[in-house]
Amino acid sequence: MNDSQQHLAEAPLESLADVVLARQKVRGLALRLGLQVADQTRLVTATAGLGRRLVVTGAAGTLRVFRCFGAQSGLRLVYSGYPGTADALAQLVHEPVEPGLPGVAQLADRIEVSGCPGTAGSLTLYFWL
Repeated sequence: MNDSQQHLAEAPLESLADVVLARQKVRGLALRLGLQVADQTRLVTATAGLGRRLVVTGAAGTLRVFRCFGAQSGLRLVYSGYPGTADALAQLVHEPVEPGLPGVAQLADRIEVSGCPGTAGSLTLYFWL
């Protein structure tokens, strides 16, 4: 079976208000897809936490959500358009979302980070369902 994906949603992340809207959009998708409460919580917490961290650090970009089908099925969240090196972006996913909460790295099942100085970087989070 070939791996495929379906684009589910897209949201700008340029302000804290955008983060709230993105969080609501992802929560709605999770409910529509019938995800269990624990998976909804992981997904929404990661979406809001990373989105907020990116906006607060002065980065503006876009969140795209895809449903993946294949050997491993789940959701793929792509945060793109952010300045910085892969190391700088990776640091954002390993810090706690809020005091007492895990970092995005502990919430997602897989993370891919890309970025070079002077170019737009991206963070991709995978949640296997």
